[in-house]
Amino acid sequence: MLKPFEFATAQQIIFGAGTSARLPALVQPLGTRAYVILGSRHPTLAALAGTLEAAGLVATQATTTGEPSVAQILEHVARAKGARADVIVAIGGGSTLDTGKAVAAFLTNHGDPVDYLEVVGRGLPLGVPAAPVVAVPTTAGTGAEVT
Repeated sequence: MLKPFEFATAQQIIFGAGTSARLPALVQPLGTRAYVILGSRHPTLAALAGTLEAAGLVATQATTTGEPSVAQILEHVARAKGARADVIVAIGGGSTLDTGKAVAAFLTNHGDPVDYLEVVGRGLPLGVPAAPVVAVPTTAGTGAEVT
């Protein structure tokens, strides 16, 4: 017999033409210093990230490619801490959103990320909630914005 369980997912999903214009208003209540991870240096994505600065937020931009490695996550965490980021904004496909979520987790938690991985690591729980994340998916189908 299946035991009862709970499933928690994203707090809010906004969908539709033109909704990206709401990005600054969504980020502002979460922090003042955004670390923005872009899936590419496409001018449209960089311009979207630039709307945060136009709204008075400090935004440090970085790019990522492919599935995130532990080394890449640690590099982004170091850059985000150096920028004194208090909110993560990930704009791109599933790998970019996954990178953003991992950076948010290790912006507030310490130790070796492998210790927190299930199966290949020790499966430790995070001791502190992750920094806030705003995910802006630019592809469909990965579900990374809701996990």
